Amino acid sequence: MRIWCAFLIAVFLGAPCAAAEPEAHLVEIVAAGEAGPVTLLEARSQALLRDYPIRLEWSVRTDFRPRDVFAAGERPALARIWLDLRQETQAVLYVVDDAHDRFLVRVVPLDAGYDEVACESVGTIVQSSVEALLAGATVGVTRQAAEEQVSELEGGAPPVQPEPARPPPAPAPEPEPRRPHYRLSLDLSYRGQVLEDGPEILHGPEVGASLTRPTAPVSPTGFVALGYRLPLSWDEQGVGVEMEGFGLRAGPGLGWRLGRGVRLSLLGVLGLDVLEADPVSTDPLAEAKDPFWLLAPMLGAAAEIELRLFGPLSLWASAGAEVDLSGHHFDVLADGEPVTVLRAWAVQPVVRLGVRLWP
Repeated sequence: MRIWCAFLIAVFLGAPCAAAEPEAHLVEIVAAGEAGPVTLLEARSQALLRDYPIRLEWSVRTDFRPRDVFAAGERPALARIWLDLRQETQAVLYVVDDAHDRFLVRVVPLDAGYDEVACESVGTIVQSSVEALLAGATVGVTRQAAEEQVSELEGGAPPVQPEPARPPPAPAPEPEPRRPHYRLSLDLSYRGQVLEDGPEILHGPEVGASLTRPTAPVSPTGFVALGYRLPLSWDEQGVGVEMEGFGLRAGPGLGWRLGRGVRLSLLGVLGLDVLEADPVSTDPLAEAKDPFWLLAPMLGAAAEIELRLFGPLSLWASAGAEVDLSGHHFDVLADGEPVTVLRAWAVQPVVRLGVRLWP
């Protein structure tokens, strides 16, 4: 088993911790209003969009007309967002999707001014719009429909007449579909599995990886882990077995963002334990069998909670249970008949605790 220990140490030291950064897209945000609300919305937007492959440019104006949003931008941008924060009773948000000539107009009522709830509501609209555009979707309505909405906001002013029809431009080449913003992490953990009363615990260190979308409210997720199982001596009535080896675990799941920096995941678990079993006996009249390899396919489920600490570091813990599908047990021969002396529980509790490094 020394070879496996050396292999795991090499994996711990040599695992890559970073991936190539995706291409950054320009997102322009223009805000008008008093310094307090503008500062709060800027901080909230920066926090919500920090994990996306974008370059955020924030600017402040003392005033702007709603119809300014229909003017062409000076530079190509994924989105141009206008925030009208000049009123105490409502905030108005305009999202311009230049690539598809679409416009999103949202009015957010303010029950208590620009408090935490209001800033979260406006920030969530900004985040979901950017996420949709990054995924290749469109947001909002046509220019004419948006102009009618703006006219209503301005108090019934007549809508701007659409420009004369122009011949359609030559079709642009299809852009490559943008990949979902999944991120791969490095997981370092310690695992314990209770086999039977005593307690008899099979435990050891693990190294693995997790794949998920940390910024999404709900997202598919998955994991894989390879671990070393430290030697375990398990005996009853003078006979027993010593086990040592390694285990592989993987499984899909679904994750929920419970709050800022907190995430809950429910995971299915498929695995295989490969253990060297060495029967032992303290009875001079009993003869132990030669060592042999034991293969144990496992099936289970787990719940995981993750807490983002600082920078790329998270702390996580999971609890669950697994079933040994092979139903292994250890027998002795008494008067030529096998008698079971060691049998693991049908359902075995499992606990894992670790740290997670995000690139």
